[in-house]
Amino acid sequence: MRSIRAEILLGALAVCAAWCWSTSAHAEDALEMMSGMTLRGEFVSESDAAITFLSSGAQLTYPKAKVHAVTAGGKRKIVTPKPGLPADASPPVTQAPPPVAQPAAVTPPAAAPPPPVATNAPPGPKSNTLAQALSAVKVPPDWMAATPVNWDVNKPWKDGRLEIRRLLGFGTVDGNREAIKLTWLYFNKKDIGDGHELPLYLLLGAEFAWAVKAHEEFIAQQAAAGKYPLYPYKSLAACYMHFGAYDKAYQVLNHALQLASKQTPQQRDIMEAGIHSMLGDLFLEQGKNAEAKKEYTEAARLYPLANPTYGKHLLPRRVAIVQAKLALIDAKALGSVTLKDGSYPGSALGYTGPIDATVIVKAGKLADIQLNHTEKIDNNATILVPAQIIKKQSLQVDNITAATVSTEAIKAATLEALRKAGL
Repeated sequence: MRSIRAEILLGALAVCAAWCWSTSAHAEDALEMMSGMTLRGEFVSESDAAITFLSSGAQLTYPKAKVHAVTAGGKRKIVTPKPGLPADASPPVTQAPPPVAQPAAVTPPAAAPPPPVATNAPPGPKSNTLAQALSAVKVPPDWMAATPVNWDVNKPWKDGRLEIRRLLGFGTVDGNREAIKLTWLYFNKKDIGDGHELPLYLLLGAEFAWAVKAHEEFIAQQAAAGKYPLYPYKSLAACYMHFGAYDKAYQVLNHALQLASKQTPQQRDIMEAGIHSMLGDLFLEQGKNAEAKKEYTEAARLYPLANPTYGKHLLPRRVAIVQAKLALIDAKALGSVTLKDGSYPGSALGYTGPIDATVIVKAGKLADIQLNHTEKIDNNATILVPAQIIKKQSLQVDNITAATVSTEAIKAATLEALRKAGL
């Protein structure tokens, strides 16, 4: 992995207590955020108001008020003291995983990028498929009457939802249908919380057209009550993307981004980062790599700033996922190189934990991908994605709807292994 040593230049600027750095090889460059996360990579530059840092090929610029300390050339400097800590203290931090090496750096805009396409963008090539699917939706569907449920719905919802997730984890048609019927029974007895899990489980159970309708209805109901939760917008966008209705997916995510900007400071950064990451997925699926890089880079910039009330421990994982997405964009095509025969390991963070891949190369070509994982509700991504990569001899394969995190982790783990094989 490439690393940079920053040489501290002392001189006249020392009088005004400012530092100037030029970069050369060093392994200890680090950026400690006020949120508690630490980024590893290369120190680039410092101005009066901001610090620029290179992490996983993404050049990130942060206001000094968001940066606690910088380590460059083995020397650590406090930028913004934390309340209650001595100026030279080194508080415990949550470290982001080491950045994924990339061939090229991506430079983000100084501020959050404007929407890269107009909200009235032309519909995607599969938009008619969405219209046809919605016109054919029957609620409840005919298969529901013949689907058995081996569960007592008199049990409380907190127990029922665990059974539903267990059923969805099988990744089978029968398991999905039993889970959806069970959800529908709880929904009709009005014992399902605020109701957001009906559209969510329809998505996870691969009832995509019904999921679109249920998401749209839930969002409308919440808006009528003056509530604007962001999670259903991302799920609805995933449904639209499944049908290739990219214009609708963009409009939903852009609206969610506007809502996120009005959240409390504790929640805003993590919400905006998640939406930018999904916008990257949207553009990447359309082959718009430059736009995808901008969105992923903005997500990589925002996650270290986040200091949410809940889920802070997941931030390093989310950073790692975005870094892996950036690495995949610039990965070489498998057909452009002759790989070294043998067996090679790779690993990446999935939805529930690490996904470990073992790649088998024979006669210079990718022959097999073996996975060791704990993924549960992945819509068979752990089976379908490796098969697609081998068949196409390419990492540029479609994501599995409602299993994007698992899909990207499989690709990233495979990429890490393939690089050891000479990719």
